[in-house]
Amino acid sequence: LETDKNNDINDVSLYRKKKKKAKRIRNLIILLVVILALIPVWIYRDTIFEPLRGIASRIQTTTTETAGYPISLTGRSDYSFCAMNDSFALLSDTYLYSYNENGGQNFALQHGYVHPMTVSNSKRVVIYDKGGHDFSLFNKTSEIFKQNIPDEVIVSVFLGSSEHTAVVTSGEDTQTLSTFMTADGKWLYTQRFIDDNVMQVAFSD
Repeated sequence: LETDKNNDINDVSLYRKKKKKAKRIRNLIILLVVILALIPVWIYRDTIFEPLRGIASRIQTTTTETAGYPISLTGRSDYSFCAMNDSFALLSDTYLYSYNENGGQNFALQHGYVHPMTVSNSKRVVIYDKGGHDFSLFNKTSEIFKQNIPDEVIVSVFLGSSEHTAVVTSGEDTQTLSTFMTADGKWLYTQRFIDDNVMQVAFSD
């Protein structure tokens, strides 16, 4: 009987040791999984967290001790600089940022374009999806209008010094020049070119 009792005690002790060992192994596996999951997050941290910048999209900000020059930019995106009279805009692969003359942010808008391009004049900036169908016009504080051209792809966009925007698109056999009024995006006219490619647009205003 004494031997059986000792065997039972040994079995319980062995079971507890195995259970503790299994728990330690499980915790170690969980820790390794968490570390492996965090490695790509750390490597691509700028790409992942950049969209969180300006999450309060279109909310005008003022210059404070934490808003102004120098402006901190992430190092993993190429930016296009657009100068306007008393402000400027920065276009990244995911966002359009607008800043006032003191470096305070006017707005940050996620554009969603695959191949974003930009042109500007002293008052406005256009972003468009080259090879896509959408373009948007902005002043220094907000979006003026957004247009979609469903049947042709956008080749380039031009801005006049007054309220005109010209959009060059391409179809199967032609290039098309469409001109819009910037005040509300109203279409003015369309000119089609069969044998010529539109290289530049100039406005007489």
